[in-house]
Amino acid sequence: MANRSRQSSLAIAAIAFAIGITSLSGCATDEKDDMLTLAEAKVITQTVEREIGSFVPADKVTLTDQHEDSPVLFDCATGHVWPGLLRLELAEGVDREAVTAAIAAEWGDKPGWSVEVNRSESGNPTVSISGSGGSLWSATFREQGREFRVTSYSPCFNLGADVDPGEIY
Repeated sequence: MANRSRQSSLAIAAIAFAIGITSLSGCATDEKDDMLTLAEAKVITQTVEREIGSFVPADKVTLTDQHEDSPVLFDCATGHVWPGLLRLELAEGVDREAVTAAIAAEWGDKPGWSVEVNRSESGNPTVSISGSGGSLWSATFREQGREFRVTSYSPCFNLGADVDPGEIY
């Protein structure tokens, strides 16, 4: 658990550094963080995806696939978001309830984050984590518990003049 706390602290530090803790703003407002770039939004999103995925016991993960690029950027109220995906293929024997509860407990204790635990249509536990700037991560087990997915949307960011939303990023 000490290693997970260290990972958590490092992830929060990376996020704070990347977006500048004093200039956080949400896409649901009329403001956005003019300093947040697409590259920084991707770093934030993928860092949190990996931290969420780290709650699955490493000895139960048979394959890790984290999307490095996306062919689309989505609009938010005052900018764009980058969608991400982390997919873990799993061996049998993962305690889905325990993993979901641990994620919810860890992220629910972090200031500025909100957590919601539900069930998918197939009955699998899911956890959604909302952060600053309209960011969202949703983690769920699929395929009878043999796959764990974290789908995500980055914080809202400024689309630079050199960025075409139709390209792959």
